[in-house]
This record gives sequence, structure tokens and C-alpha cells, in this order.
Amino acid sequence: MNTDESLGYGLVSEAHLDMILDDVCNTLGNGGNNNASIAGKEVVAQETLLGTYPDSSVYGQGAGLFQFDEIGFDDVVARVREKDYLKVLNKYRIDIKKVKLRDLDFNPLTSAIFWRLKYLKITASIPKTLEGRAQYWKDHHNSEAGAGEPEEYINNANRLIYNKEAA
Repeated sequence: MNTDESLGYGLVSEAHLDMILDDVCNTLGNGGNNNASIAGKEVVAQETLLGTYPDSSVYGQGAGLFQFDEIGFDDVVARVREKDYLKVLNKYRIDIKKVKLRDLDFNPLTSAIFWRLKYLKITASIPKTLEGRAQYWKDHHNSEAGAGEPEEYINNANRLIYNKEAA
């Protein structure tokens, strides 16, 4: 990723995304396999091509880096655990209950916080393998109705993060 105007969603660089994800995951937990941060980056690679793919729809596909839809967003607000709500409030001065979906558009920190809070509600640990995380994303983020497929997630992660050609 570069640092020019081709980036969107409030990102400055790939290092900026890494810093945000590391900080959010250190604050809210990096998961049982200690890999929430990399899973988050993979989701951003899938959903917005690491912030380089603008979503021109008006919430037809989602808001922010992680492409939240209104149902998923409202679910995070309604079901955030008190301890996580307080961690976010105390560290970032962000009141989850006052955030609006539109706030995710150009605020990568708030978008990452909402993504992590969403994944914290899932009882299964984030898988260790890229293939496992791709299916996890499909099952918990994209859903059966979503157009994305695990193979696409794997290809985007390999190409954009791991510098590998698609199989």
C-alpha cells in the first residue's frame, strides 16, 4: 500500500492500518490464538482492498474499512459487553452507544473498534490458518447471502498482505 490519495476510509498508509489494528487488539484482546490483528488486516484486504477500493454505494454494501451494514452495526451497539464498552470509552474516548454508522466511513480507528467488538461476540476462536480465517470471515462477517467467497479472501490476503500470487 502506498501513501497517496488512492487510499480511502481515513487511512494514511498500510503502517497506519497496522498500528490501529495492533492498538485495538491489544486493548480489546488479540484472541485465543493471538491473531485478531492479522485477521482484521485480512478482512480489510477482502472488504476494501486495504482501503484502496472505494465503495460508491450509499450503504448498499457497507460503511468504513470493514464494510459494516446497519444490522451488524446495530448489533454491536446493542450487545457490546460493559467491560469492552468501558475499555473503549476510557482509552479512546469513544462512546460506542453514540457512534453512528456514518462515523465509520472516514474513521479507521472507530471502524476497527467496531470490527473487533463484532468478532469478540463470536465464541469460536479466530482460526490459526489463512484458510480457516477465510471460512470464519464467510461464516461470521460476510454471511451466506454475501457475494464474497473464502477463495477470494485467501487470494486478496495473499496478494495484498503476503505478496503471493493467487493459486
